[in-house]
Amino acid sequence: MKAMIGFQPDIDQDIFQAFEFAKRNDFDHIELLMDHPFYHYKILNAKEVAELSMSYDVEIILHASATQTNFLAISPELRMASYRELTNTIKFAEKCEAKLITFHIGWNPGFITARGFVFREEWYDKHNENVLINEMIPYLKKYGEILSLENTINITRGIKRGIEEILRETEVNLTVLISATTM
Repeated sequence: MKAMIGFQPDIDQDIFQAFEFAKRNDFDHIELLMDHPFYHYKILNAKEVAELSMSYDVEIILHASATQTNFLAISPELRMASYRELTNTIKFAEKCEAKLITFHIGWNPGFITARGFVFREEWYDKHNENVLINEMIPYLKKYGEILSLENTINITRGIKRGIEEILRETEVNLTVLISATTM
């Protein structure tokens, strides 16, 4: 199996410069970050991206917004908005023929107090497990094949239980972030 090597464009590269860079440096794919104003699906033309992908022979991977979504939010309205945003990214991926979309499940807030920063895992444990099982699993059963869950937050007990159930019940992929210091 051949390793696929890709990159996220530099923050100053437009889409054309990114494809030129990818081709010049023998990258197999480009990961377009939906949080970047050059690469959001509302800015890019999906047909143009698909044509660039084909003409440069460089695959497209999308990285769903991580700053605008939070599937673990306490507010159900914010969680549902996160699903709508991810669905819009999936629709864009289909139009530009992206092979994969990396996404994050979100985070739980800590609080800055007179005693310093306070975060208590137990405050969110059952909530995290419940929203992952009751909301994320049904969503991933519909869209999981194109999605890849990336690990960038501390995997607490409720999140661990929820992700274990997600992996049993869905076809979601995993993107594992490994620090160079752990290799």
